[in-house]
This record gives sequence, structure tokens and C-alpha cells, in this order.
Amino acid sequence: MLGVLKGKVKLEKYDYIWKEEFEKEKEKDRLNQLIGEYIKGVEHIGSTSIPGLVAKPIIDIAVIVEKLNKEAKYLNILKESGYQYRDDNGEKCEFLFKKINKNNETTHFIHIIERNGVRYNNYILFKNYLLKHKEEIRNYNQLKQNLYEKYKDNREKYTIEKNEYITSIIEKSKNETY
Repeated sequence: MLGVLKGKVKLEKYDYIWKEEFEKEKEKDRLNQLIGEYIKGVEHIGSTSIPGLVAKPIIDIAVIVEKLNKEAKYLNILKESGYQYRDDNGEKCEFLFKKINKNNETTHFIHIIERNGVRYNNYILFKNYLLKHKEEIRNYNQLKQNLYEKYKDNREKYTIEKNEYITSIIEKSKNETY
């Protein structure tokens, strides 16, 4: 079951249905039909994309575009199609949308990012490193479980506390070749 209430943390064991949900959102249901002409690539990112990793049951999808542009037509297309836009004034080098279910739970995050931009590279470096280093999946699972115990009602703090680990993995991954 997908979905987490705003501000809450819910962790579940890896579920192969998450890959199916990514494919469904990417191809059959929504993104390609809505904004396919603007898309340069689509990647399943985040914890739900890594077998063996516990995750919040929210599918993170990176939609790769040539250049971020606040005037781009795809922003309005997504807004008009029911995705909620979270504007951070470009601080995170992405446009973030979320999809909400009938229970008011977030089920998907759509990260619109530039091809070969810092954000894109970090998402892919992190994912690839964990896929290659199974011991890091165990380490990250433990960290997430510990943080869940402390911050299950404070997603912002939970996320902030994971950042040091994530940054360290991205730095390690820059020294490897794939």
C-alpha cells in the first residue's frame, strides 16, 4: 500500500510492487501521456528503487529535462492534472510535485531535474552505490530504523538526520567507476 501522511514517517520492508508502481506512473498512466514531449529520461530513485532497503512507501521519480524553466508548459500541465507543486524557489535545483491519494497521503514524488545536473548525478550516484555495496543497505536500514524510532511524527527532522549519511555515500561513490 502506497502513501504516507504529511509530516509522518512510515517505514516498510522493500516490496517489488514499488517497481510496478513506478512503471505504471511513468508509462501507462500519467507522465509520458502528459508531458512526454518534454522528457529526456525517467528514473526510479530513492529508497523504493533499491531492493532490500526499508522505505517510506512513496515512489520517487526523477523526470529528466534539458533545462529547468519556471515558464515551462509541463509545470502547468502537471498542476492541471492533479499533481501538487511544491515551490522552493529553485533552492534544491528541481521542481517537486507530489501525488496525493484519497486518504490525503503522499504516494509519489515527481522530481523534475536537469539532465546531468548536480541533483540528477547525486540521485544516481547514491542509488548505484547502494546497489553495488549491500553492506551499505544494511547500514542505511539500521540508521533509518533508529531515526524512525525518534522521529516518526516529524518527517522533516527524520529527513535532515539522514542527510549526513547520504552525503557521505555520494562522496564515496564519486571515487568509484560503474
